[in-house]
Amino acid sequence: MVLRRPSKRAADGDSPYGGLRRLALDAVASGLAPPAASHPHVWGVVIDIPQGSEWVTIAALGDGTTSMYTSVGGATLGLGGHELVRTASEQLLQVIEAEVLPFLDPEPGTHPPAGFVRFHVLGADDLAGMDVPAPVFWGERPSGRNLVNAAQHLIHTISAASPAPG
Repeated sequence: MVLRRPSKRAADGDSPYGGLRRLALDAVASGLAPPAASHPHVWGVVIDIPQGSEWVTIAALGDGTTSMYTSVGGATLGLGGHELVRTASEQLLQVIEAEVLPFLDPEPGTHPPAGFVRFHVLGADDLAGMDVPAPVFWGERPSGRNLVNAAQHLIHTISAASPAPG
């Protein structure tokens, strides 16, 4: 399903974008099923990606739910129904479990500072995060990190599975 609305600047929590993003960030508290054995401490991830003064947010949850929202009103929901997207989401959660957990900030805040992409990692009892420099995230500077590669693969599969704007 694709939702499109005209661009309106609203407070993050008052906008459709803010509401969808908050639902993803609060998924564990709202009863998200426990994660797979392949990533027992990672229940999901919400990635905030700045695009100028706007935002793109990707939510990949342990139950297979995968969606993308934009702060200008567009959203693509239910992408986890596509096998390739579901697999890419699962791979990202496994990378976070295997390689990223020890490096997470226990108090990540809301959106990242300018020039960074924030990974909000959902756990059983907490929300932690990690900021990645935008040039590293977009491949302009090498990182050698599987986290960036897995996130980029997810973005690619989301793009391939998303319906063309109409």
